[in-house]
Amino acid sequence: MSDNRDKKRSTLVLQGEDAETFHDMVRFAESVEIRSLTKLLEELPGLARLSEGKFSLAVSVLRRRFKKEPQVNRDQLRIFGEEIATSVEDKAVATKIRNIFK
Repeated sequence: MSDNRDKKRSTLVLQGEDAETFHDMVRFAESVEIRSLTKLLEELPGLARLSEGKFSLAVSVLRRRFKKEPQVNRDQLRIFGEEIATSVEDKAVATKIRNIFK
């Protein structure tokens, strides 16, 4: 890993960027699985900038986790997700974030 990376990117996003092997991808998915939902939501813009395959893997894990939450929590997660999407300047990234909650 380069020390010159953007300090704003989380370790999870960096892990996703660096994932090249099947084992790396499994570790990335496991990290998404155990990360707090609040932290994951904050990291959505960075995750949405990953390759389509890596982002799809993260979304798959996220959606499975969201489905386990009570409806009231899912509603709050959607609201928070929309707030995050609204704060992102890149329209494609914002759309990807909104699509997670559909």
